Amino acid sequence: MGTSIESLEGRADYYSTHQGLFYAEPIKGVIPKGYVEDGVNVNTGAPNTVPVDPMMRALNTIWFDKIVSDYILDASNVRMREVTLGYDLPKKIMDKTPLTNVNIALVGRNLFFFYNAAKHVDPESGYNAGSTGNAIEATALPATRSYGFNLTFNF
Repeated sequence: MGTSIESLEGRADYYSTHQGLFYAEPIKGVIPKGYVEDGVNVNTGAPNTVPVDPMMRALNTIWFDKIVSDYILDASNVRMREVTLGYDLPKKIMDKTPLTNVNIALVGRNLFFFYNAAKHVDPESGYNAGSTGNAIEATALPATRSYGFNLTFNF
């Protein structure tokens, strides 16, 4: 929505030189500034010189099937998916019970990233569960980090 790190370049310049609803109109007498996408004006063939609203850069990517290179992120990551630390009660204690083994364990899931190329985005988050939603990160909740314990009895 134009608030990500990727849309930072030119954001302050754009909003300081535009006005009106959604900052759509350049301020009269002020040269419009902001991020200028590489490209050519289809009407004149001249290089593009029109700054793009940072919010529209993101919206155009998602809803108008346009690709903006700033929003293509490397999904490489190494994370601590799950850690379990367990302890088996000594056999001497088990001999006096009908149990053959008792294990007590602490469990943690999705604890942290060792490495995340996308930095501020969880590569496993998705826009929706549809066939294209898993390639778009927008309004997704963060992955759940959980802690718990297991108690296992063997008879």
